[in-house]
Amino acid sequence: MGSAPLTAGASGIGTATLAVSSATPALGFTAGSDTINAAYGGDSTYAASSGTAAITVTNPGITMTVGNMTIASASAGNSATSTISLTSTQGYTGTVSLTANAPALNAAYSLGATSLAISSGGNASTTITIETIAASLQKGLQGNSQGTTNRLIVGAGAGFGFFLLLGLPGFRKRRWPVVTCLLLLGMVGTMMGCGSSTSGAATAGTYTVTVTATDSSNTTITTSANFTVTVQ
Repeated sequence: MGSAPLTAGASGIGTATLAVSSATPALGFTAGSDTINAAYGGDSTYAASSGTAAITVTNPGITMTVGNMTIASASAGNSATSTISLTSTQGYTGTVSLTANAPALNAAYSLGATSLAISSGGNASTTITIETIAASLQKGLQGNSQGTTNRLIVGAGAGFGFFLLLGLPGFRKRRWPVVTCLLLLGMVGTMMGCGSSTSGAATAGTYTVTVTATDSSNTTITTSANFTVTVQ
């Protein structure tokens, strides 16, 4: 029985007990090729001995590229598409999830696939499409809600006025012209609210979009790629 120190280059990485056929290093390895040295100093029964073993440590990962794109007009509804390409490195095998982010750009995006399977040494690809939307919609969900509230106020006011007038003396004989006016008032208020909800366009310029790919089971395996979107 005895023990043998293990080293990787000049660094001590652990100790092996001679009664077992394997050893667990106390320190981790860096990616690349290395040589493990085991040395036994000997005792009264066994002579000193040493040995070496060559190892290769890999660090599986992924790389990604995305092509730049140009959208021909800032008007809402214009779009462009680019290709997302991923490559396995260091023997990576798995499935990655894709997301995109561009806080400054008034646009919506869609991915051809939100997850991709990649085999060891293999490649995978999908597309990303970006479509401009009205600038008012980015700030505008709150604005649209306000428009709905205004329309409700107009409608409620018209209804209240109608019932108030019903109680006035002599109103019943001439109520229909007044009712018609109240209904028209409500319709005009509704049309004004609808007409202002989606006006405007995205702002022309060049924006940076970030696409991120993350392994579905090991979030430490992740990569990001930036590309530019030029809105004309």
